[in-house]
Amino acid sequence: MDLRLAGRLLRGERVLWTGRPRPGGMVFMPEDFVPVLISIFLAAGLAFAIFGGLAGRPRPFGRNYDLLVFVGIWTLIYGSRFVLDAYLRRHTWYVVTDRRILILQEGWLPRVLAIDRARLAMVELEQWPNAVNIVFEYVPTNPRDPRALVPSLHPSPRFLALADARAVFDLIERTKPAVAAATPAPMA
Repeated sequence: MDLRLAGRLLRGERVLWTGRPRPGGMVFMPEDFVPVLISIFLAAGLAFAIFGGLAGRPRPFGRNYDLLVFVGIWTLIYGSRFVLDAYLRRHTWYVVTDRRILILQEGWLPRVLAIDRARLAMVELEQWPNAVNIVFEYVPTNPRDPRALVPSLHPSPRFLALADARAVFDLIERTKPAVAAATPAPMA
C-alpha cells in the first residue's frame, strides 16, 4: 500500500485508515431486481424449451434455438457486469486521511479519485442487499450511462462492500475537519 500512496499524499497529510472492498462474490445493487427477475424467467424459459424439446414436445420458440441465442446474449451483457465489478474491486484500495478520501483503482481501468474532506457535503452509510457501502456524495446519473450498471464504476464516489463499514463510517464522522478551515476568510 505504501507504494500506491507514494507521491499521492499532501505535505503533512496523515493516513487514518486504509482498506479494500470485500473480495470476490457478486454485489447486488437495488437496481438489480428487475434484471435478476428477467434472468430467472429467461432461465426457466430456456429450461422449458430444451427439456420440452428433448421430451418430444414442440418447442415454443421454434427449432432454430432462437431462445438459446437470446439467453446467451443476455448472459454476456448482464452477467459480464458482475465479472467486471469483481475485477475492479480486486484492484481497488481505499484511503482515509486527515484531509482527503482517496479511491485508487489499478488494472484495466485505472483511476484516482480524491475528495477534500473539508468540502464534503454528506457521508452516508448505505445498505444494499448483500453489501454495506459508504457514499460520499450523490451524482445524478443518466439511466443510459453504462457506468451506473457496475457498482465499482458508479459515478457517485463510494467505498464499496466494506467488511467494517460501520467502523470506517464512525472514523470519518469522528475525525471530520472543521468546515471553517476549508472556507476562505472574507476579504476586508
